[in-house]
Amino acid sequence: MAFVLEVSMLAALAYAGFRAAPPFTVVAGIGLPFAAIILWGLFFAPRAARRIPWPWLPLASLGLFAASGFLLVAAGQSGLGVAMVVIAFANTVLSFWLRRKD
Repeated sequence: MAFVLEVSMLAALAYAGFRAAPPFTVVAGIGLPFAAIILWGLFFAPRAARRIPWPWLPLASLGLFAASGFLLVAAGQSGLGVAMVVIAFANTVLSFWLRRKD
């Protein structure tokens, strides 16, 4: 589920970026997903040198996924945006629940 959210986040950022105001359409459409890839690689990836520590990692991921969902809502895709936020929240709850069972 997390991988699907990661790919969906990139698609949502690209879609919202290309729906931005006309002078920034291409820059935002390419720049937002690119910035997310850089952030993910630096702080969220399993092999990241500066990976965010455990209790904060799922919460920070939820923040990125939820922001992408809210950008989808702002870009006119309310159903997809709300679904993304709900799935991201469920992923975070499941992550904490599975970690607690260890």
